[in-house]
Amino acid sequence: MPIFKDRQKLSSKHVPSRLPHRDKQLTQLYVLFGDVLDGNPFFKTVQLIGSVGTGKTSSSMLFARRLSSKNNRVKFLYINLKKLSEPSPFLVYSELLSSLGLKASRSRSPGELFEKFVSAIQKMEKNTFIIILDEADEFTGARSLKGGKIVYNLSRFPEFGVENVAGTVFIARRREWSEGLSLEEQSSLGSIVVYYPRYTKEQIIDILSYRASEAFREGVLGYELIEYLADITVDLFQSDIRKALDILLYAGVLAEMESSRRVEFQHLSKAIRGVLGYTVISSDILSLLSTRDKIILYASILSSENSHRGYTSFSSVKEYAEMICESLNMEKIPEELIEESLQKLYELGIISINGPRKIHVSSLLNISELKREILFSVKNSN
Repeated sequence: MPIFKDRQKLSSKHVPSRLPHRDKQLTQLYVLFGDVLDGNPFFKTVQLIGSVGTGKTSSSMLFARRLSSKNNRVKFLYINLKKLSEPSPFLVYSELLSSLGLKASRSRSPGELFEKFVSAIQKMEKNTFIIILDEADEFTGARSLKGGKIVYNLSRFPEFGVENVAGTVFIARRREWSEGLSLEEQSSLGSIVVYYPRYTKEQIIDILSYRASEAFREGVLGYELIEYLADITVDLFQSDIRKALDILLYAGVLAEMESSRRVEFQHLSKAIRGVLGYTVISSDILSLLSTRDKIILYASILSSENSHRGYTSFSSVKEYAEMICESLNMEKIPEELIEESLQKLYELGIISINGPRKIHVSSLLNISELKREILFSVKNSN
């Protein structure tokens, strides 16, 4: 029996019919652009600001879909600047022209392309346009020409005699993105900002539960796995919901490949390791570890695996380290030395630490090889 009923619903590119915990932001957009439905649109610039994976793009797409369904004369022109080879004026204006079904001649200057775009918009006077520029950070990033006056032009349509553009929306990760622009461009941006805070663990659980209910067959995914993935998303991915959805999709695919009837912890664990891009610990790395470091690493792995949560705590690592030392007829390792070894493993990128209660083993290695290394080290030290 298949795991999925519609795996596309877990795609980070899929825009669902509702966005849990983004109602406030959507309402702000509806209020800001309410004039479009009233038939008296006026131009404004709006910034959507929030970290990666906080729903900025999805909410703008859902907003566009809903607004267009209420008035089919409302047209949205969307450009993701990160997908351009460079956010230059020529390429941005070319993309905007392409959105209108027009071609840009390479013999034209950027200024001429913008004039062509303005002229085309004016001729489509029965339609009202809203322009969305995603990844606006690119305008002031390493690949940019510091905006090249693009922001200035796209935030001053009324001055060019254009009356049927209701607004330009700039989507960016940081409020400070515009500091690299010229002063006049910063001024033209205005101060209308819709903020997207990072999702909390509880909100991520709600979002994943909703998307999983649409993607998986009933009974395939347990709540404890959703809760665990939410924990991981907060701790390791800074609440990036896209990462969480990718992991859930990956875990479902792994379960289906194994003909499993459910998504189990091991599927989720493998998916997390795959998305994180864990590397195998080489012999060179192991050679940098003392016997004590290897014992603490081994204790961390055993503790993590037996917790069935993918992470462990300092107290649990200490407990497993004591058991390992006892089996090797060694003295217990003092707490301060356990902390020292954990810090070294962290600095080498073998584990990640989020406080004393959450220690993640963030690399893959051959457990048998690690055991042999420990036994060899102990034998040679005696």
